[in-house]
Amino acid sequence: LSYNGIDHQNVMMQYDIVRDELAIRLSESVFRIRPHSERISSFAFRNYQFVRLVADSAAGVSTGFYQVLHNGPVKFLAKRKKTVQDDLSQRVYQGNYLVRDRYFIFKDGAYHEVKSKRSVFALFPDQSATLRKYLRSTKIKFNQQREEAITAIVQQYEKLTPY
Repeated sequence: LSYNGIDHQNVMMQYDIVRDELAIRLSESVFRIRPHSERISSFAFRNYQFVRLVADSAAGVSTGFYQVLHNGPVKFLAKRKKTVQDDLSQRVYQGNYLVRDRYFIFKDGAYHEVKSKRSVFALFPDQSATLRKYLRSTKIKFNQQREEAITAIVQQYEKLTPY
């Protein structure tokens, strides 16, 4: 956890994806505290890494925590979002979680939202044909394995393009 510019190790935490907030449990306590999100620059747990981005009219992203799926010269991030949909139709309360993931590629100093295979390849016009051929050779199906496909495309692009 990087809070106020200071890195903290072995912090027991939970990420509330609905509220887009981090909760920290102090050792030996049952209570959790919610630190100020604006003071958190990044955090990691298990094998997941998150960074906090601040909205900017030029940046193309909203303020919040984004999962880092690839961190190289070209970055690939996911904005995870869950919303609760209340259902009272059966006279019994039932809350359903609707999951919506949005994907962004950071290239040439800006974040670009990618929604389709076409939008991903449009970011790499100089290597588009080569990357398409590479994706076919990996046998990764874009529609079923979106994150793996985009990660593979970004990694291959970095191999083909000197930085």
